[in-house]
Amino acid sequence: MNFTNPVFLYLLPLSLLPLIIHLISSLMRRRRPFPYVRLLRKSVQQQKGLRRIQDPLLAFIRSFAIFSLILFAAGPYTIRGRLPGRIVVDVSASMSPYAHQVEEILSSFPHAEVIYLSIRPYERFPDSLLYPLSRSILDSYRDSSTLLVSDFQKTSIGDTSDFLKHQVKPVENPGAILEVSWKGDSAKVRVRGGEYLEVRRGDSILAVLKADSVVYASALGSGPVEFVLFPPDAHDFDNVFYSYSGGRGGVSASVVADGLDRRLLEGLSEGIFGSVGPDGDVVLASGQKERLRNLLASGRRVIYFGTLPEIPHTVAHHYRFQGVILDSVVLFRGKPYITVDNLLLVGIPLEQVILNPPLLRWFRETVLSFAGSVRVYHVWAGQRMDFPGEVSLVSPSGEILRGSSITFMQTGCYHSPDYTLVVCSNVDRVESSGDYFEIGPYEYRKMDLTPVFVILFLILVALELLFI
Repeated sequence: MNFTNPVFLYLLPLSLLPLIIHLISSLMRRRRPFPYVRLLRKSVQQQKGLRRIQDPLLAFIRSFAIFSLILFAAGPYTIRGRLPGRIVVDVSASMSPYAHQVEEILSSFPHAEVIYLSIRPYERFPDSLLYPLSRSILDSYRDSSTLLVSDFQKTSIGDTSDFLKHQVKPVENPGAILEVSWKGDSAKVRVRGGEYLEVRRGDSILAVLKADSVVYASALGSGPVEFVLFPPDAHDFDNVFYSYSGGRGGVSASVVADGLDRRLLEGLSEGIFGSVGPDGDVVLASGQKERLRNLLASGRRVIYFGTLPEIPHTVAHHYRFQGVILDSVVLFRGKPYITVDNLLLVGIPLEQVILNPPLLRWFRETVLSFAGSVRVYHVWAGQRMDFPGEVSLVSPSGEILRGSSITFMQTGCYHSPDYTLVVCSNVDRVESSGDYFEIGPYEYRKMDLTPVFVILFLILVALELLFI
């Protein structure tokens, strides 16, 4: 038997009080002279046998009534099933919506040992040292008295047949923001579920849009942007996505080339800067070397594919670049590019840059850095990122982070003081493509015995009145 309020059990010795009083009164009973009355003597002789039984019976009834009343106050209950001696709680990010349910589970078994496990050691729920959730650690707790509380999502639990488990059921089609892509200051947002999408910057609402599978938001300006999908569900941490609008810092681009190169450069410029115009701040050029001097003299930054006679170079065959083997690459001081004042010379042929994804990613970051615009990175919360040198970033909570390798704990946008570097931290979008689970009650029967003791107390009171 278990008790909701076991402190009342300290009052149980009071139930012996009627029996003690009865024993004391029996020992202290004395004979007293009484005048001879024939009818009275006859009556006493008739009731003498009944009294010998009635007095101790009343004392027992009173003791048992007090005993029942104390147990009623203690809240007795019994459990049909196994009572866990240890509770292993999965406290990874996807368990955050279930904080209240987990607290209820722990309060139901106050004497059980509690172990908090997490996929990542940085997560805190509650604020205590957590252990990485791994199969080897779980194996050390694997027995039939361990209750495993988890949503069984994105974990390395493996076989759970040896654990007591909370009932789980799938959440059908939870709302989530799956992806955000930018073109200039316009965003393309892929969502699942939800009714409408809110776009915010700080305390200002920039747009409220109907939540179709793909949502387009335009004219968002420049700066950190927060996308929120409504209505929120149990997994509302997946309903928020942090990104950066105008990541090109308002830099515009122009193209100077002919034929196929012009079309390729226009597509490349639009993908990097969002637009192509006649008087861009950055000029992407190919061929037409005679116009380079005029372009450089205008003060604009120029990105030129090829080489110039006055800059020393060599041609390398079968040059390996991040796993991609290239032919006939122009090398400047052993590198496939060189910066001279406001000129960036690229020694990799234009078509190879566009057709090779690793080169395209490298080129995009190189161009953005050269153009002096904002470099935007997206990471998952808890991910560590290495930078070429030491950086200084302001976290979403205002904390200053410095170093060449930083772990981004909070969700939100981190930025350098001059906003030339922005890192947006979000929850892992991979989780959004799978099912989530809701945890239900642990499969045991908690039978409340309080009504039994109430009924017993009332019966004893009735017996007491009957005998009196």
